[in-house]
Amino acid sequence: MYQSKILWDDDYLRSFVHRLLKFEYENQFWEFDENDDVLEYKDSHYRTMVEKFLPSLGIWNLNLGDSEEGTSIRQLIFLRDGRCQNINSKTLRTILNKVWIYMGELGNQLRNRMIKTGRNSPLYTDTFLENIPELYDKTPYLDKSTSVCRFFQNGWVEITKEGVSSLRPYKDLPDDVIVWNSNVIQRDYVTTETFEVLEKQLLEITSDSINPITGGRIDDEQERKRLFHQWKNKIESLPSVTPDTHFRDYVENLSRNDDGEIDSTSLERIKLSIGYLCHRYHVQSKRRCVVYVDKFYPGRNRDVSDGGTGKSLIPKCLGELMNRTEVNGKKMEKGKNDLFPFGNVKMTTELVHIDDVTSKFDFEKFFNHITGDFEIRKMGKVEVIPSHRSPKMVICSNHPIQGEGNSFSRRQFIVEIGNYYKVMDEEYDGLTPYEIHGYKHLGSDEWSETDWSEFYKFVFECISLYLKQGGLPRGGESRDYKRQKLEVLVGSSDLIDFFVRKFEEYSEHGEEVFVEVLYKEVRSLFPDHTKDVLNGTIWSWFKEVGKMVRMGCNFHLKVKGSLDKQRLTEERWNRWVLEGMEHHQDKDGKSPQKGDRVQVFKVSSFKKPETLFTPPEFQHRVDEVTK
Repeated sequence: MYQSKILWDDDYLRSFVHRLLKFEYENQFWEFDENDDVLEYKDSHYRTMVEKFLPSLGIWNLNLGDSEEGTSIRQLIFLRDGRCQNINSKTLRTILNKVWIYMGELGNQLRNRMIKTGRNSPLYTDTFLENIPELYDKTPYLDKSTSVCRFFQNGWVEITKEGVSSLRPYKDLPDDVIVWNSNVIQRDYVTTETFEVLEKQLLEITSDSINPITGGRIDDEQERKRLFHQWKNKIESLPSVTPDTHFRDYVENLSRNDDGEIDSTSLERIKLSIGYLCHRYHVQSKRRCVVYVDKFYPGRNRDVSDGGTGKSLIPKCLGELMNRTEVNGKKMEKGKNDLFPFGNVKMTTELVHIDDVTSKFDFEKFFNHITGDFEIRKMGKVEVIPSHRSPKMVICSNHPIQGEGNSFSRRQFIVEIGNYYKVMDEEYDGLTPYEIHGYKHLGSDEWSETDWSEFYKFVFECISLYLKQGGLPRGGESRDYKRQKLEVLVGSSDLIDFFVRKFEEYSEHGEEVFVEVLYKEVRSLFPDHTKDVLNGTIWSWFKEVGKMVRMGCNFHLKVKGSLDKQRLTEERWNRWVLEGMEHHQDKDGKSPQKGDRVQVFKVSSFKKPETLFTPPEFQHRVDEVTK
């Protein structure tokens, strides 16, 4: 993660003290006695310090809106030149101590007065800090639904579905917008001078009078002509050498299939995930956690944690564009009670990266962090990032994320990562991304200015693609991923294969099936595995396997996937007997008789749309009338 420079540097604080002592008497909170010594502090002195002195220094409370419970969410900040940093009482003490030092003997007296006040001093307490004035007319920048902005040392750019703007100066930001200092990338934005880039910049010079260097407007006609000729010469003398594209190549390698070919679907999912994670905007109905997971294949030992595919490098590289906080996923297993899992997350965090989660990861525990307010528990207090400003979340795992149902699926965007780098490592004696990509660590200071330029170019391309899409698609996991997830759930590969064969059989004949017949056959073939398993669990396993093979049960019912209850009519009773169920006992030890109700189902296949809807059985209504 890049490190942003603090706003309260020594030069700024010295300048503040100089202005304060020479011009800004109205911000003075202390008084002198007849000997020109500082008087003992009273409530009025502290009130002036809160209302005037601290805001003039740059200390404010920033109102971030309301939580889902309606409580005001505020953050103590240091504000300077349109940028702000979140601070706490400890940081405030550090800042003021420096101010006292630069004020010389007067500063010593001011500090000593605070020390003498002892426990009665309100300074640095929560109650005191809450009284610092709020900034109501300033809002930290947040992306819009149709655009993304990234901030650099020399300006900022805006990305839309149409592309990337030229570099813009900070003075072009709206007056009511401030920028988190930690979100300003500590590098200059410089584009690689390709033919396409230079042609676009030349068009901006001629059509829009935009200076491609500063991003500002060209007001002088002679300057516009000079830049026009300068850019024409650049285009004519442009060398034919193509720049290295390390990050683009890396992402394409992650999407390669077992034959080494780029899988266009996999590549698009990775690019969409990057665009989503870099978009600091939430569509409430489309909030997801991106999950980068190793691509699975039949026969892989689910108990072995392989890894080595390079997936964690994606969020780590994005940390060079965003304020990323990494969290240890191994501490988030079911049964483990980590009281402060997000203790390092800050109000300015844009991306929460949960790395290396295990097969026992408790995804459900973080449902609200994904779709609601982001709660940060710390020792002695709880901070809340309001829902519309909460960070995006990304998980890296060698295992499928467990959990069934819509509550899980609608919160996940699964991105399966190919084994290109793992194969390179195993077959070529430890060949890593470092060697493959020019003996440079991806996203490090080893990159040249051109490398960074191409990195930004590719990420911005991903953002544009995502904005065109308007959100992440639902589903899309491969059958191999679903299979591996099922093997963890069911615990038996052979039982899954059996269920697949039964779905094919039931779909082929399209007839009604007694679920008790299915249970009986399962328990007969897999006695040890189903010894302590309830029928309801077997049915849930069966339905999950159906999702993998794109088949479902009882689509003619209002509650699709539920079991239907039908009476043992003459026709059904005959089939019941033929199935050898005449003396079968249900879970209550009773043997159903003719006329009793039993549970049945029919299988429908998404490959055969006509099977998804079944005409009503009028015989059922006749039975109801004549019973």
